[in-house]
Amino acid sequence: MILIDAIYLNSFGGKTILELFIKKILVSNIKYHFILDTRLKSNWLKRIKSNNYTLINASHTDRRYFYLKNINRFSSILCLSNIPPPTYVSIKTYIFFHNILLLNPFNHPVSFKSQIINFIKYFYIKYYNQNGYYWIVQTPYIYKLLRKNLIIDLDQVFIYPIIEEELLLPIVKKIANDFVYVSSGVSSHKNHIRLIKAFIEAANKTDTRISSCILLYTKKTYLKFVFPQNLKIVFHGIFRHYRCCL
Repeated sequence: MILIDAIYLNSFGGKTILELFIKKILVSNIKYHFILDTRLKSNWLKRIKSNNYTLINASHTDRRYFYLKNINRFSSILCLSNIPPPTYVSIKTYIFFHNILLLNPFNHPVSFKSQIINFIKYFYIKYYNQNGYYWIVQTPYIYKLLRKNLIIDLDQVFIYPIIEEELLLPIVKKIANDFVYVSSGVSSHKNHIRLIKAFIEAANKTDTRISSCILLYTKKTYLKFVFPQNLKIVFHGIFRHYRCCL
């Protein structure tokens, strides 16, 4: 049986990745058990049998307690939220890493408080990492950074993009000067303000119509901008799927 450790995943991109995993594993023949964050709100929870998942608080103590009590039940582990198991394990373990802010924490444009928190998380990951663990990333860029910062061997990191293969998008006609930016906007490192300023600057240099669709958690911060008449920016909020922008 595989343990799928999804603690700390409860919103935005991490939640979407988790729901894709749940969707896939429910139609497979794999024997599994999920550790899920008590903060997670998802309709997919109703589809998992109650004995196939455990809800725990998002804390090192509760997570470690679960491992110490149950680890002998499992033949392998998949950690979905960047962080290795909170105690020594001897079974095959994979960590799916997808948060670039945890690598070189002081090199990202976030608040100093966030940098300190990410720095602590980075050392937590380094402390609990083991030589025999395998790591999964979605892009060559993260692959390079992860190997460099955690000193991981070449054959222990794999690139597997997480996508929803069954999502069939309608065929649409491409329109010149139309753009889509899919991001929650909850952190400054997403560069929404820089992007909007660039659109405004570009629109001021031409009479050509420019259109942009942006997904945001909130748009209040961006209402202060004055947009040229030839620039249309639509703030769509959050959508489960991103077809709205096509």
